[in-house]
Amino acid sequence: RGCFWEKEQMIRDLYDSGILYRQDDFSWKFVRAGINQLLLENKDSRIPLWQQKPICGMQVRMLDNAKNVRVMGRDLPVSRRDENGWYYRIPDDAARKAFERKELCISIRSDDEKEPFVFLEGSFLVKCSSPYTEKDCRQMVTEGGFYLEEIGGDISCHDLLTAGFPFCGSAVTVECMAAADEDGRIKLGHIHGDCARIWVDNREYGVIWGPAWVITGLTEGIHRITAELVPSTFNSYGPHHHMEGDRHVISPAQYEGVKNFADSEESPVCTKVPQWHFRKFGIGREI
Repeated sequence: RGCFWEKEQMIRDLYDSGILYRQDDFSWKFVRAGINQLLLENKDSRIPLWQQKPICGMQVRMLDNAKNVRVMGRDLPVSRRDENGWYYRIPDDAARKAFERKELCISIRSDDEKEPFVFLEGSFLVKCSSPYTEKDCRQMVTEGGFYLEEIGGDISCHDLLTAGFPFCGSAVTVECMAAADEDGRIKLGHIHGDCARIWVDNREYGVIWGPAWVITGLTEGIHRITAELVPSTFNSYGPHHHMEGDRHVISPAQYEGVKNFADSEESPVCTKVPQWHFRKFGIGREI
């Protein structure tokens, strides 16, 4: 038994020292995310909460000034303002009250904008009660039904929409081990995102783009790759309900669902649909 224990300890030491690797080391793993967000479409929103503890530290961010912001029956003052909008910090006792009721209630009253851009921000996952289905090679679509969970568990780096980041406007960091070939190249496989900032063995490499998604100039062998995946801004701002989703060319009329110059000739007069559209977001399962 003593010899068996010594053998097991020796194997663990080899893994810890980087001499041996597990197969799982070569699969992408979630490391961290920036501030996540949920787009609030309605002036009166009731957001279901499926969590084991209160989510504190949340805030409401408005791109346009509001006449009144109320959370769980309490009027909130502006906590700060910068080039990204007006911020209203949600008190922790309001977050605890929402946790007890399993529902976060937010009411917005605005002077100017009929449908202002409003985001709930914080450290949480935005899950969907309806499945995501593939619309085309770039996009996914869902019937919606969004709710919040706390961050935890096994987060799929392959499909970060389903994992809880459909509206995310900040980078999500993932990590794995990868082997550089004799030419010093690592091809990351397909990434769904606008770009990726890369670190190799904890040293910053720089930003890479598709369609190649290749890291070059490395020594042959095994390296630790850390990637900050940057999502498409379409996922934050839409127009999510346009029948074709992201057409690359966006006009104000597409948010209203009115056919205009940015639409295809075959589009109907009304282009707005109840489904939500998102650009795919994630990275291949393995390198």
